[in-house]
Amino acid sequence: MNQNDTSKRLSLLIDYLGISQRELAQRSGLTESAMCHYIKGDRIPHADALIKIAKATGVRTDWLLGLGSDNAIIWISRELING
Repeated sequence: MNQNDTSKRLSLLIDYLGISQRELAQRSGLTESAMCHYIKGDRIPHADALIKIAKATGVRTDWLLGLGSDNAIIWISRELING
């Protein structure tokens, strides 16, 4: 896993969902500060944070870790996106 991969994927996810960094943090149950560090690439999310982000957005943890194609946001539940 590469810090930049996860950072890039989080940015792609935010753009795809059309939400703010703050909203992603809130939906995931993480602090806005932690999310900011993850998105900037200053820190790599621990496994529990990755799981929370994945559950909140409907993406797979392996995708968040940089595996697969950047544009392979294959399945995101519309129910999760719309709250």
